[in-house]
Amino acid sequence: MPGRDWVDRNVHYYDYSPDELKGFHDRDAKIIAEAWIDSEDQRCQLGIRVVVTGADLLQGVTREQAVQKGITVRDQLVERHREEAKLLKENRVLLYHWHGGKVE
Repeated sequence: MPGRDWVDRNVHYYDYSPDELKGFHDRDAKIIAEAWIDSEDQRCQLGIRVVVTGADLLQGVTREQAVQKGITVRDQLVERHREEAKLLKENRVLLYHWHGGKVE
């Protein structure tokens, strides 16, 4: 359950609290921040999910640190992908590591 969610123009943001991180289905990772950008016609969305891995957490990164950094990364990615999202013809989800690198 998100710690907080809100809409700003065509973007729905989700922030997760460190105690309630959302699991990611087929990976050893937790979603720490996400956003969904509506296309110009509002028929499609571009999802941006930022994750922290279990390995990161075992190596000493705290959930609080990961969430704070993840929110910053998510906000930067929203700005980077805002124009791309306007022209979407189908839904897409992009997955990024909390350091900002894209996860394939």
